[in-house]
Amino acid sequence: MKKEAILDSKLKAVTISGELLTGVVADFLFNEIKMKPADRVQLIARAILSASNQYGSGLNETLSVPHSIVVVKNWFFENVLGSTFHLYFAERIAATERGSELTLGEFKDYCSIEELIATNKIDPTKIIKEGSWDNFEAMYTYFVSLEFPLFKLPDFGRDDIKAMKFSDYDFALLHAGALGIDSVKDISHFNSDEAFQFGAAILQQIRELDNADIPFLSCLNNAAILFFAQKILLNLKRAGLQGKKRYNRSQLKFSLKSGMNQR
Repeated sequence: MKKEAILDSKLKAVTISGELLTGVVADFLFNEIKMKPADRVQLIARAILSASNQYGSGLNETLSVPHSIVVVKNWFFENVLGSTFHLYFAERIAATERGSELTLGEFKDYCSIEELIATNKIDPTKIIKEGSWDNFEAMYTYFVSLEFPLFKLPDFGRDDIKAMKFSDYDFALLHAGALGIDSVKDISHFNSDEAFQFGAAILQQIRELDNADIPFLSCLNNAAILFFAQKILLNLKRAGLQGKKRYNRSQLKFSLKSGMNQR
């Protein structure tokens, strides 16, 4: 109780600096490349939920380790990227000329921590003041692997996969399938063909069932965010409008939602 109260006050007191705060949390949760015992991530998750008075913040309220990891992951990306992982990179894809040609093989560097530093999204010197940079990097890499499990596929290095673009229809099914499998099993024990088949099964359910009753629907939604971000940019390019129009967040969300509804 005492530890949780101290941690909770730290989380609330330093909200003015997401970098400092995520550095503290990274040191608390990670020891270089390994995550520390699971009870720590539950402690952090309860503190985060407590700040917004959500269920799970109380010690007598059920909070599983997987749910705790999701809570901390979402909080982490909100502090580091200012958004969810998928929406942040969808915005970047849709807002830059490079985004229209971006492939899966290039995306690993595109979403790397080095790229965030190069684009001034994060400042390592601010993180090091309160936490270890190695632990922060380990936490970022871990959470990226949860959001983009394609990186963990044993055959991710295949030329046809690396050459795939987000605007390719096969990407949406491959990514959705990888997200779905990785949420219940270790995706590193599967291959890209199995991930694609799982994504196709999710899509088939959408065609046959009410959306509210479909397991793994969020996996396809996240894949669709990146799919339509690049699709929008390619359509602008073909219409000769690239560089003349930029999407802000609300416009992108509307465009993505409209595109997903038309599938």
